[in-house]
Amino acid sequence: MAPFSVSQLKGSASNLKNSTSQRFQDTKSKFSSKSSATSTYDHRFPSTKAPPPPPPPTRRVGLVEDDEAEDHSAGDHADDDVLPRSLPSGPPPVIPRNTKPVQSNPNNRSGSNPLVKLNEGQSPSSLNQVKWSQISQDDKEQLFGWLDEFFGINRPSSSSSSKPENTKPLGKGIGKPPNHASADSFKTSHPADTTYGSSAHDLCMYFSSSTRWVSAWYATPVAVPPPLEQVRDCIRSHYTQWRGDMHTLGGGALFSDMSACWYVVEWSKRNAQDTSQARRRATVLPRPEPMPLDELVAAHETYGETIAAFAEGYEGTGQWCARGECWDLASEALKSFEQWDYIPKPIPSIGKTHGHLIYEGKAWGKGQGAGRWRGGDDRIRRGDIVQWLTTTIVDGYTTFTLGAPDHTAVIVRDQIPRIKPSDGASMKPGDLIQLEVVEQSVHSPPDRKVYRLEGMAAGEVWIYRPVSMEAYLKLLFTPNWPENMEALVEA
Repeated sequence: MAPFSVSQLKGSASNLKNSTSQRFQDTKSKFSSKSSATSTYDHRFPSTKAPPPPPPPTRRVGLVEDDEAEDHSAGDHADDDVLPRSLPSGPPPVIPRNTKPVQSNPNNRSGSNPLVKLNEGQSPSSLNQVKWSQISQDDKEQLFGWLDEFFGINRPSSSSSSKPENTKPLGKGIGKPPNHASADSFKTSHPADTTYGSSAHDLCMYFSSSTRWVSAWYATPVAVPPPLEQVRDCIRSHYTQWRGDMHTLGGGALFSDMSACWYVVEWSKRNAQDTSQARRRATVLPRPEPMPLDELVAAHETYGETIAAFAEGYEGTGQWCARGECWDLASEALKSFEQWDYIPKPIPSIGKTHGHLIYEGKAWGKGQGAGRWRGGDDRIRRGDIVQWLTTTIVDGYTTFTLGAPDHTAVIVRDQIPRIKPSDGASMKPGDLIQLEVVEQSVHSPPDRKVYRLEGMAAGEVWIYRPVSMEAYLKLLFTPNWPENMEALVEA
């Protein structure tokens, strides 16, 4: 063993102290938080981590001057699409609607908004918003002129107090809305317009002394008055009598507007072709007044159930009624009462008419239209008959076209309108809500359908209550001159 030396022990201890102190300093330097200016960064081994992004630029709310916009370089906002932006306070900015560019003013060299009137001592950069009071009157007129040009309006200058002579409608190419009649004054296409108030009165005036007859139509085998030759929506009949040399022609016509006319012509066989020698007279039964509640309910109880059951008897059988026309289903149901002699004869189907009118209406757009209730009943009842004219009904994604041009159906369920009915009350077709019917066409056998009139967008509609002819007209129509009726015209 080497001899123990105190000097060597002291040297070893000193070396160990120095080594421990150096390692401690190295560790402290490694884990201490120093600024980048004093850190031991070696540029030969750069870090792969990118420096943090700069904070987002401050957004200015208000008017941005043109020269400010030009100073912003693309590099300043290269990361705007990925960096989060600070949200402005208050409501969202107004989206500009005016696409017409601002005309440049050669005198405006400041780059400021030409519509803004600056106060004395006020610079463009100090404007954060545009106030209406800051816009000059000339600029306002220019602004309104652009708006008027866009909407197609001729507007007088504010300095002129006179009214414009020609004012264009609002909206380019729109024009005025259709001149549809109001609910109180509207008129459907049926019954047709007449000269003297009803179809019967028009025919009656043909027999007046003021009308010159150009032919001896009364002496022909057909013996139909010329005004009736082309009329289809009426029931007409006539008779002839002769006694010695004198001949008599009598006849009558019941029209679809429920007016009736009777006429008599007398002439001598020796001068039958001389129309000036023929004697003539005619009289008129005007259109009847609406029936009250009790009479309309009684008519329903007499005819309604039988008519509805008649139509339902064909439903689902695949068999057509009569010719298969839609009109036949209603007409044949009314004719079926001829087999019971104890039931009063109902008014037959005459054109679009099937009895007492209780509702008429028309539509010129979905939810738009007019109509009128007639009579004292408060609802549509089973067995009533509906008549359509070129009608379009939109129900969800389904569109129904009823009538080419006409369509007839039998109503098989009561329906209370949305508005309480009364005679003469205004009521749109949509106020009837819906109609459940049995109908047929030459292409489709009788079937049940539900039509929601709230979706009626075009066309016309009439609803009739089958009623007794004698109860409604106060007589049974025949070609014979009614008793106790005086001639309205005579020649």
